[in-house]
Amino acid sequence: MKAPNIPELYPTETIKIADHEIKLKGYKVEDKEFEIQIRHLRNQAIQIQIATNKIIRDDENQIRQDKDLTEEELEKLAELHNKIDDIADHMDEACMLLAQRGLKRYYYDEELTATELDKLEDIKLPPGYAKMIADKMIILSNPPLGVEKSIQAAEKEKADGKGKLEE
Repeated sequence: MKAPNIPELYPTETIKIADHEIKLKGYKVEDKEFEIQIRHLRNQAIQIQIATNKIIRDDENQIRQDKDLTEEELEKLAELHNKIDDIADHMDEACMLLAQRGLKRYYYDEELTATELDKLEDIKLPPGYAKMIADKMIILSNPPLGVEKSIQAAEKEKADGKGKLEE
């Protein structure tokens, strides 16, 4: 029996970095650990931001000045900022690892295993670009649902000139 012509089902997006076009795909199942780590780090950062806002905002939601904060509140803010710095370091690391896998699949062989990819020399890349690549890979691997899907459809219609005109 002849195998059917099955198209590749991974969505792609082409990005440009330093005059180089790179065709990205979503992460593969073996990369899921990095996506989970990134998601957990983002959730931790959100919780820290909420805790920070509780300290720096007053009852009218106005930002309080340092001189209006107690010594205890200033110490707590310093502790929270240190936690954010730690999260940022871990985020950079996780994004770099996921981005490296995506780039190596693009530049080398897409069929290499994660172990084989990890043995290859890393591609030189600034952390900001690694984050951008990791974010694109995560988006490509997780199709939009519900409200997000509706928003994207409306944006596409608007871009195509079919959406409602704003007054």
